Amino acid sequence: MVSQTTPADEAVPGLLGQNGEMESSLWILGPWAVFSLAVALKVWRIYWAVRHPVPAANGVELFRASLERQWAKGRQAA
Repeated sequence: MVSQTTPADEAVPGLLGQNGEMESSLWILGPWAVFSLAVALKVWRIYWAVRHPVPAANGVELFRASLERQWAKGRQAA
């Protein structure tokens, strides 16, 4: 005997089924995808910082000069 079901009787994937259980566990992949993207971006930023270091000899002087320029701009604006 063939059972006849109506569209209302069929469970929608990803939602609760007739017995209260999840029909599909693929919904868990969403948070994992976001987590994986965040980790990939963090690793890329660390990799970029290691591959493009600030020269040690000029790094402090360049940083000091940029801070002084910012300070001078702030003084002129005030």
